[in-house]
Amino acid sequence: MVPLVVACPAAGDDDGSTNAGSEHASSEHGGSEHGSSTAPADTSGGSESGGMADPAATMEFFARIPGLWIGPLDSTTSVGDFPTMNMDVRAADGHTLFSRVDIDGGNNLRFAFVIEDHDGPTLVFRNGGYFLGILRDSRTVLAEADLEAERFRFCSIDMGCEYISAVFDFEGEDGLDMHVDVRGTTHFDWPATRAELRETDGPFPADDAVQPGDGPFPDMPSLAATLTWTTPGSGSSPITGYKVYRATSSGAETLWRTLGNVTSFTDTSVAPFSFSIGSTCVTARCPSP
Repeated sequence: MVPLVVACPAAGDDDGSTNAGSEHASSEHGGSEHGSSTAPADTSGGSESGGMADPAATMEFFARIPGLWIGPLDSTTSVGDFPTMNMDVRAADGHTLFSRVDIDGGNNLRFAFVIEDHDGPTLVFRNGGYFLGILRDSRTVLAEADLEAERFRFCSIDMGCEYISAVFDFEGEDGLDMHVDVRGTTHFDWPATRAELRETDGPFPADDAVQPGDGPFPDMPSLAATLTWTTPGSGSSPITGYKVYRATSSGAETLWRTLGNVTSFTDTSVAPFSFSIGSTCVTARCPSP
């Protein structure tokens, strides 16, 4: 239910396509994207500022973003809108907050938040993953922060906010409105609610170490739900396969997968889904598993 990669397109690439390659070699410009950074302003009261020039803003963002966030995605990209997008942001290590959604075996979406070295320590939002076999790994830096309004704006490292602008507006303890513009045009809007809080194990980051500006996404196992069932008596109608339905609320099931004659299935999507199983057989009437 989250078949979308929302990483931003490469500069000069209107359709968002780019060549696949290693995760840490890809960039939003097809080359090195960490040669310069968006210069943050100094912090003063509730005014906007960003980067590690304002450690308080960085630490506040790290404190606000962990959790399982769920909400509808309004997208102007070619893949369209989706009723539910789920991102489970948690610590992948002592320095990186990370979320990954596996859409299927070849497509996934990843968010990462980490302090990297871009002409100095800077809070970075990485947005990427694989979509149709094409790798995305766009880096943006914290350019503005208003702690009173709980608003954080990340912008393209090399081309500034005019090229990529990703805004996180927190609303109370468990509300978030994420809005991304690319070249001044809305890319997507995601109003989300935090369904579960993800506590970090001790202080975060774990220490003052600054990560390199060209590192790969961290490894993180996907959350999974494994379903098993017993083969029903088929009578005179041999069973030829099963259909998996899932939903985020009772009575709203939709077809998720069509399987062969098996008795188990693993779903690696990250979401609080409920499931039901239906069988298919030679005749129109089939027994229920």
